[in-house]
Amino acid sequence: MVMNGLNKSIINTIKSSKRLLIVALGNPLRRDDGVGYYIYKALSSRKNIPIIYCYGLELCTHVIAKYKPDTLIILDAIDAGIEPGSLIFTCDLSVIVEEYLPTTHTVPLSMVIKYLRNITPTLKSICLLGIQVKDRGVGEGLSSEVERVANFIIEFLSSLFQSHS
Repeated sequence: MVMNGLNKSIINTIKSSKRLLIVALGNPLRRDDGVGYYIYKALSSRKNIPIIYCYGLELCTHVIAKYKPDTLIILDAIDAGIEPGSLIFTCDLSVIVEEYLPTTHTVPLSMVIKYLRNITPTLKSICLLGIQVKDRGVGEGLSSEVERVANFIIEFLSSLFQSHS
């Protein structure tokens, strides 16, 4: 699950942002890859949480640029070979190499991030909140490990934005 240091890192990133945007990614028809969509569905009706959903980051660069965030948090399923349901949060995207955090997206994350930085001059920080998948097979629904951490993130962000607004 989430450790205290990770919580503090996420809280500090959100609280220090002047114009935050959370982009939830994933395919809800590929089991755990749909975790971003699952979280988005739960949070999107809350007007105080700046969250959008895209199937892939490369498909919503124009929406991100138009929003003009200073901080972008990418919420996505990852396959880093760690315990299913584990979280990774980093704003140091130099540690993200396609071999380390391979995604199911067709355009490499590093390439999309470079493009985003070019078209969004307000963007100072891009962070990844990655959730380790257990099952990316065809089908709907999350594994119990991923659903448990997704529900934690929903409650954590709901609580944080309630006190932040």
